[in-house]
Amino acid sequence: MGVTCSLLIGCSGALSVVDPAGPAARTISTLWWVMLAGAAAILGMVLVLLGAA
Repeated sequence: MGVTCSLLIGCSGALSVVDPAGPAARTISTLWWVMLAGAAAILGMVLVLLGAA
């Protein structure tokens, strides 16, 4: 728990990784989240098919 809290401290403030500053960074961030959601959906489908097999 302590490690998780100390790692999450870096996700706030002016130089946050999850807060893109410019338009190019915002585009890259949006692309990243779309690709992550797609990969999670594909993983979910594979796990469902694996469970059904």
